Amino acid sequence: MKKIIITIVGFLSTMLLQAQVAIKAETIYTLSGNPISNGIVLVKNGKIEKVGAGIAIPEGYKVYETKVLTPGLVDARTLVGISGALNIPTDQDQLDKSNPIQPDLRAIDAYNPNETLVKVVRDYGVTTIHTGHGIG
Repeated sequence: MKKIIITIVGFLSTMLLQAQVAIKAETIYTLSGNPISNGIVLVKNGKIEKVGAGIAIPEGYKVYETKVLTPGLVDARTLVGISGALNIPTDQDQLDKSNPIQPDLRAIDAYNPNETLVKVVRDYGVTTIHTGHGIG
């Protein structure tokens, strides 16, 4: 599932802004309605034109295929997963002031995928986050 989301975000953030793209999927989950089986999403100049099954792909569209396609929001700067919901010292890993230069610190080492805030933002439609150290 993670691979699918990364693929979709890659499409939207790079190629779709100036391209004509058709994404064929075995299952398309939409924000409203039932999942679409064997559907197609047409994107032109960064905007979704059509979504559905049985859509003809116009000539000149680059076609991509995937098993599952889902909508999602990208949070380009967040502390979710590094800064905890309890806001107490034991769940705040976003900032380490022990040394002014710390090239050995990596966000992945502090990231907690089980943090309750991860579920909260996912429930609101965020599928991709860019997280890192806190201010300071």
